[in-house]
Amino acid sequence: MRRALVRRAAQHFRSLCSKPAPPGEGPNHRAIMSLDADTIRPYVQPNAFVAPSASVIGSVVINDKSAIMYGAVIRGDLALIQIGALTVIGENSVLTAGAVDGMMTPSDAVSTGLALEPELWVGDYCLIGAGVTLKGCHLMGDNIVGHCSSVAEGATLGRYAILEPGTSVGEGVSIPEGEVWGGSPAQKVRDVTDDEKLQMRQGAERRYSTTASHAYEFLPVGFGYLEKEALEKTDAAVASK
Repeated sequence: MRRALVRRAAQHFRSLCSKPAPPGEGPNHRAIMSLDADTIRPYVQPNAFVAPSASVIGSVVINDKSAIMYGAVIRGDLALIQIGALTVIGENSVLTAGAVDGMMTPSDAVSTGLALEPELWVGDYCLIGAGVTLKGCHLMGDNIVGHCSSVAEGATLGRYAILEPGTSVGEGVSIPEGEVWGGSPAQKVRDVTDDEKLQMRQGAERRYSTTASHAYEFLPVGFGYLEKEALEKTDAAVASK
């Protein structure tokens, strides 16, 4: 009798593990979210990738072949944020722009017909590491920002500028083109080599090809991926006969 109960319990446990749990009743996360009754919408190029657990909110522009990785937050509720082409925003990084006091919000600009200049600009061919904080700064392009670094308001990174992991760039600091900076506060470490400049462009292309496989696996609605996997298994079984 005891063995039969144990056997039935094991079968029940295996049946539970063979199927994913149904969706919970928690908040319905949206990776791309509009504001102000859908008047302030993010613009994401069709060939860009936004991970399902990322948050792209409000006045944000994401250009060709760029990727917003898992857990990243790009919050354009107070000012425009623009991401260039072939740029990767790493896991759990946070990009914000604008201040509550004395700052025209995107909804104000739309209602008055004013054009917005991006307050936070990340140029083309940039690699932003994991856990990075960018606020109201400008990255001119071909930049690498190491993991867990921060760049404050009004700071500028010239082309081919690199920040080592854990670097802290203060307000209004201007980092010249082709220099490597590190530390807290940030200081120049050395010049960028020609090989490093070449690798930035080549690395951007490789990163995009990697994120394409992530985009293929992502289905935006519910548990639709289960049906996709079942169809793939059926097709494979038919092909093997």
